[in-house]
Amino acid sequence: MKRLLVTGASGFLGSRITDYYRGKYEIYAPSHRELDIAWGGELSCRIMAWSPDFIVHCAAVSDVGRCEREPELSWKINVEGSINIAEAARKAGAKCLICSSDQVYFGSHLRGPHSEEEALSPCNLYGKQKLWAEEECLRVNPECVLLRLSWMYDIRTMNRGEHGDFFRTLLAKINSSEALRFPVHDVRGITDVNEVVRNLERAFGLEGGIYNFGSPNEKNTYGTMTEIFEKLQWDTAPLEPDQAAFLDNPRDMSMSQEKINEKGIFFSRTADALAEHLSQASQSRPQIRGIDSDTDKKTIARTILEALPDWFGIPEATEQYIADSSGKVFLCAYDGEKPVGFLYLKETGRHTVELAVMGVLKEYHRLGIGRKLFEAARERAEEQGYSFIQVKTVQMGRYDIYDDTNRFYLSLGFKELEVFPTLWDECNPCQIYIMSV
Repeated sequence: MKRLLVTGASGFLGSRITDYYRGKYEIYAPSHRELDIAWGGELSCRIMAWSPDFIVHCAAVSDVGRCEREPELSWKINVEGSINIAEAARKAGAKCLICSSDQVYFGSHLRGPHSEEEALSPCNLYGKQKLWAEEECLRVNPECVLLRLSWMYDIRTMNRGEHGDFFRTLLAKINSSEALRFPVHDVRGITDVNEVVRNLERAFGLEGGIYNFGSPNEKNTYGTMTEIFEKLQWDTAPLEPDQAAFLDNPRDMSMSQEKINEKGIFFSRTADALAEHLSQASQSRPQIRGIDSDTDKKTIARTILEALPDWFGIPEATEQYIADSSGKVFLCAYDGEKPVGFLYLKETGRHTVELAVMGVLKEYHRLGIGRKLFEAARERAEEQGYSFIQVKTVQMGRYDIYDDTNRFYLSLGFKELEVFPTLWDECNPCQIYIMSV
């Protein structure tokens, strides 16, 4: 079995590479502590000792804003780290694929789709760093393959704390009936990350050089979304053109596919892939059902809460949540016949109910399921004559994972009522939110 080394394996792309190729290759996915790409000579020694056949270098500071704020750190990782990997790969005799970015085209005065041979002058630091890394990596290792990736998305959430991407954010907005505003001065490909992952194996056989590696797209984002809605025969009225975004510096980062297509590697058009995924998601949107059986309530609650140890990691508390589900207004979201999320309401006063517990399986996060569950629960509360809904969580600013929960409740329309510093314990001050039904 051939060996594959993946840097940045805890990130968005790296985690999906290791997940997809595990079992087909012997995977080495070291953490930053185990393999620091800034080590230089020691890095080469460690890579040579493991003797990989292939290296996919995903580790990077990819936040454009952070690169501007922390130029020295981002340079050390994006440029020096990439050069170190390229040189180590040469010494180890490994084929090396290094992730670059379509941001190198931001600042070009030429209209896309852009080719790999264009003279470039990126206008942001991230793009400049990626371009410099490309040149230096090829200098130290001419067999390196530099892949200019576009904006990527997935239809699923794989990792705790993973930020939303274009597709999952879009789907949540569609499910919540939010306004859908898209820029007209921004042209770029938006690529299903799973296509990138699958095509990597073909890229192992590429000659050294630079390749555009992502979905083609000739339209601005508003035009792309209009095409998608029309393709799906959806009402385009919710779509609004954003005339302000990128107005002062219009952006065209669309990439030519000619070079990569000649090598037998192809990507779906941005609009085609997004339309297909949205169609599938709309056909399989989880259905919300009320649950009457106390036995079924406990079974569902146990199945979902035990799958969410990052949020429900105290066994005694989890058991209490499960037991307390009996006799409550209990709503469950189903994907087919699979329970994927639930909540239940608890009466706390003559006019008030509490959203006592809510849980959604991690792979179904950011798909609008929690919002649909809550909307159904609010209707139930109104039908039963309640005037208010309250919910408790850990106060904002304590833990990232609970900050996301706070933002979710605020997005539903909850308002801060009061903080009880020691209701649970001093490390977990209790924030109470309330909403009028």
